[in-house]
Amino acid sequence: MNEALKKYTGDDNEEFEDTDTAADIVKNQLSVLDSMFNKFDSGDYFNCTPLMQLECLNRAVEYVQDTKDLEKRFMEGAKKIKHAYNLCYCSLLNFF
Repeated sequence: MNEALKKYTGDDNEEFEDTDTAADIVKNQLSVLDSMFNKFDSGDYFNCTPLMQLECLNRAVEYVQDTKDLEKRFMEGAKKIKHAYNLCYCSLLNFF
């Protein structure tokens, strides 16, 4: 699985034991990302028109880019989620 991760992500810094570990990483990182947005009002995304949803997404991008530190932490978390997802996805492809 780690070979697939290296092949599809181009990163060989992180190695996961199995898909359960990767799933735990995804859950953990989603929690971290969620905590970054604890002061962000996402109500328009869930309760309004498609146009207002897009505007909410634009505000979310601006919120994350407010400081370099927040932007860096967000990007690191998103990258970890992507790597773990790629591992799970590749293992599913090999399963079938």
